[in-house]
Amino acid sequence: MSWLWAAVLAASSPGMAQGASAPPWPSGLVVFVRVGDGGGLDGEDLRALAGLGVRGVLLPAGADPAAARARGLVWAVDGASGNGILPADGAEVAALRAAYARSRDTADLVPTHCLCAADTSGELLRRVTASIRAGTGDPPCAVVLADGPSTTHGSTPLDLSFSPAALAEFRAWLRARYGSAEALARAWQVDARSFDAVAPFTVDRLQARASLLGDLVASSLAPWSDHRAFMDDVLAGQVGALAGVVRAATSRAGLLGLPLPSAYGGGDYARLLRGVDVFEVADIGGARDLAMAMALPAARQLRRLQPAGADTPAPWVRAQLADALAHGMAGVLVPDAGVLLDREGAAVRPSTLGLALRDALARLRPLAPFAGARLQRSDVWIVESQASVQALWLLDRSAEGVVASAVGGGSVEVEGSAEIGRSAATEQASSTSLATRASWLRLLQDLGLQAQLVPVDGLAADLETRTPRLLVLAGCIALGDAAADAIAAYVERGGTVVADGMLGVYDDRMMRRDRPALDDLFGLAPRTAGRRSDLLVRRARPVAAGRLPTGAAACERRVDAALCERHGDLAVQCERRHGRGLACYLNLAVCEYDRVRLDPSRVASALDLRRRVRRVLDAADVQPPVLARGRGLPTCLERTMLVAEGGRRLLCVRVNAVEHPDLLRTLAARAEPTLTLQFARPVRLRLLDEAQPRGPSAAFEVPFDPWLGVFAEVLP
Repeated sequence: MSWLWAAVLAASSPGMAQGASAPPWPSGLVVFVRVGDGGGLDGEDLRALAGLGVRGVLLPAGADPAAARARGLVWAVDGASGNGILPADGAEVAALRAAYARSRDTADLVPTHCLCAADTSGELLRRVTASIRAGTGDPPCAVVLADGPSTTHGSTPLDLSFSPAALAEFRAWLRARYGSAEALARAWQVDARSFDAVAPFTVDRLQARASLLGDLVASSLAPWSDHRAFMDDVLAGQVGALAGVVRAATSRAGLLGLPLPSAYGGGDYARLLRGVDVFEVADIGGARDLAMAMALPAARQLRRLQPAGADTPAPWVRAQLADALAHGMAGVLVPDAGVLLDREGAAVRPSTLGLALRDALARLRPLAPFAGARLQRSDVWIVESQASVQALWLLDRSAEGVVASAVGGGSVEVEGSAEIGRSAATEQASSTSLATRASWLRLLQDLGLQAQLVPVDGLAADLETRTPRLLVLAGCIALGDAAADAIAAYVERGGTVVADGMLGVYDDRMMRRDRPALDDLFGLAPRTAGRRSDLLVRRARPVAAGRLPTGAAACERRVDAALCERHGDLAVQCERRHGRGLACYLNLAVCEYDRVRLDPSRVASALDLRRRVRRVLDAADVQPPVLARGRGLPTCLERTMLVAEGGRRLLCVRVNAVEHPDLLRTLAARAEPTLTLQFARPVRLRLLDEAQPRGPSAAFEVPFDPWLGVFAEVLP
């Protein structure tokens, strides 16, 4: 067995220590600041930071933590794996992209530090071990292995790696996956008589083959998607092996800046987070909720504070800290300690942002026992499929234009722009999978619910032991037979399932089906799977032809059912009773909800989607734990319930728009609004700023700060 698979097994071993002997994690919402590579902060700096409420520092690997310890600050090692490997050096990736753009030769897709090479693994091990040994005295609170770990650089779509080591490991991976060259040949639709003769397809080569199919999407994505899944495993194996080293040194292993879930970068959180104790990810495309769902139960999540420059409004700092607490986070990361301090000669004083942070921490200090508490989820599951992330990425790419690609010595026209031209911003703005996940989460949050994301790989077993009230198939364009059978059985027993569209075009091995999975369950008329002309979503946006007069937009043509709502040749809200349960095929572009929910000009689309999903929730008898409404407040009031140690419960109600400070500023400029909270049964509430509890009652009128929201302990 290779070193890689030994690392994967070690990382996933249930008996492996999980930082259990690490130094105690500080109580309350811990603020960490990063000290740059230029050197440490002096005593006055550290004293000033401690005075602002900072509790910890991230020190460069090899830095002496003595000064931080002397001022009562906990410390963590930052960037223990060094530069240029996790992730690859940005300049090198740019050079590889340029070279491949010219040659289209896979020999140009080999980085200096191939993650599959034994010498790369040894170098990572040496760096991490050296960073742990650099400190004296007690071990660090955590060791951050990397900020932005990736198989490339961020989510840059480049088919790394084609090195000899990577190809050898990949072929071993294929042997374990397929068992025989004949099975591989059938799945890849190639003439492969030996594993030693196969090499993965680049995305251009795959789409060149797909272009020969006319209106049908690619019949097999496996020659490309297998390589992407393999590289996800490679990154997870490296991280797991390094995390084991950190834990053996009685510390916690951490990752910051997780890659967004994509076909590239290694952002398959079900794999990547198996060995991680501390993590941070941007709240983009539902990545934060997904990371929470896939992380270890005891893992601690941080939120990165986003300053908007010198004029960052103080209330927005408070809003970001409130957002962290409301989602069960254990700490906040300030990426640069310098933004909290101003210098005049030898004097050091707090900056405007530093004062705002200090005041926000003081305001939220009564909530310290709830930092890192468990977020109580609703009885709604959203199925997460990394294979679907890959397939949707390809569909997005095929909507971007036409490029030429070399195939068999010739040149053919291929739909889709070259992956080398895509930026990270393009990935985020045009990703249907990111938009779909974020939109379902936001839509359910706006309806008062906190959905649980569950991986499709374990869905069949999960549905045998646990039964959610509602199962959401969000963007599940790839769905295996075992999962499909389990979903049908779940509905027959009385469950409710809802799908947005483009369901089960591919199976879990990325082979296109003759007919989409579960069409019979949803009562859909026979149709052919995977016609490009039938798909009405392009790069996370519905086309104009799919827009309904009610506001929402359809997802596919040629959808029909006995019980549905028809608009011309489009059918939506298809429903069918199956056994004791209900299956609803919305055929709606839910993926646009996150973009339109706060746009006054698109209010009809948002309202229509909410109305239709609320209908399904009512059918499944899913109700929010508390109703919240207020005059002059938008309908995007997120409600979370946190459960701390000892069973204490905290209700948080906030305007779910922390990424839109201008909206919060507008709401706050109005007369101070009040909020009506309606519970199903009488409770007692103790508000953040009140010593005495209110109630018992089922309804409360409470003051509401749009920047902060309402925090109230729910008492027996």
